[in-house]
Amino acid sequence: MKLDDGTNAVDTFKSSVQFGALEGLANDASGWLTDRGEANATKGDTDNTAVKAEKNGVEVEVNTAHHILVNANVSAYTHSSISGLGGANLKDLIMSLTGTTISRKSGSTSSTDTGIDVITKPATVSLRGIFEESDTGSIRVMKCESTDPNCLNPIEQTISSRGLKYIFDDIAEKLVAKIDKRLNVAQTADEIALQAIADLNATELVSALKSPRLAAKTLSLTAQEAVAQQIITVLQEVLHNIKSNSSVGVSLKGAVAKPYIESLDKLNDDLDKMRYKIGEDLKLVATPYAVTQAMK
Repeated sequence: MKLDDGTNAVDTFKSSVQFGALEGLANDASGWLTDRGEANATKGDTDNTAVKAEKNGVEVEVNTAHHILVNANVSAYTHSSISGLGGANLKDLIMSLTGTTISRKSGSTSSTDTGIDVITKPATVSLRGIFEESDTGSIRVMKCESTDPNCLNPIEQTISSRGLKYIFDDIAEKLVAKIDKRLNVAQTADEIALQAIADLNATELVSALKSPRLAAKTLSLTAQEAVAQQIITVLQEVLHNIKSNSSVGVSLKGAVAKPYIESLDKLNDDLDKMRYKIGEDLKLVATPYAVTQAMK
């Protein structure tokens, strides 16, 4: 699905709620080392947290969102109809929607500070920006570079986007017009993909609803609802994986996971509200809603 600048809409996901900052990360790290990770040989050690962590083999450099999502196996998720909605692309999209907090060693060995810098990166994109439209006509997404395996320095990319609502509307309207006017024109890859995402046959939909306008809007809204539901499904599985992981809470990285889990829960709730709103719009636009359900 092409955007105004030639970017593929699927690629928006590939490269495409606020997250509360873990302001106390350095203190948590210090407490964790003192209470749990400090070997007897280093008790009474006056070195700062970063130096002490290195002595004890504790890793304090971490991108919270990246680490938690990778360990929840987000990279293994795929979508049969939206090829970009999976793997590292999905991880980056979720990280962009939640924001993240990154801890890095500052290089200081002074005992008067922790030796750790905490960088808060707020969400770079909103659900409204993805599904409806951003105020600037573009969205920014955070991405991890292959040369930065722990994603301690994520980059931000700006992508032109009118929002899925308008992209899907345009494709659906053009497809339905072909069908309604009985034009002998092959369907484009975008038109085929939209039907696959919505799990609807546009020709059958036009015949059933007897209205090109309603058919186009129904196709677009059903596809939007499907995308929202797919991300919700993934988030629910991710949250289940995180919460059922016995190591959460017994390591430094596990100790900082709880606030991020809360941000994922909030994103899940916001997505569910978005999906519900789309579903209600669908019922209002296409009164014979049962027709679309019967065709699935």
